[in-house]
Amino acid sequence: MDGHEPTNQPAATVASPRSTREQIVKWALIFLCLFNAEDLVLTLAALSRGAGESNAVMGYFFGLGLVPTLIFKIGIVTVGALLLWRYRRRAVVPTASVGVALVYGAIVFYHVSHALAWR
Repeated sequence: MDGHEPTNQPAATVASPRSTREQIVKWALIFLCLFNAEDLVLTLAALSRGAGESNAVMGYFFGLGLVPTLIFKIGIVTVGALLLWRYRRRAVVPTASVGVALVYGAIVFYHVSHALAWR
């Protein structure tokens, strides 16, 4: 017995840089989709209280009705998220994914801060 006998315990694994980047992209895109949905709900609440839509593109779709707005808003972010996921192995995508999620998070924070002022 030389002290180097194999054991039945699994070897410790270290996450590869690729899997770490993919996890970052995955979670950023999950938060992006959640923030997008929250933005839509909070925008609808603000519009019902008489606020105006500051985004001209979304203002156009709100003018067409709720269904076109839902299709566009959810659709455009979903397509963007799918593209980011498709190219998740490219070096810039984790940063871009986190950046877009943070922007939407800031929009939600803006909505919430104004919603609290309504009370």
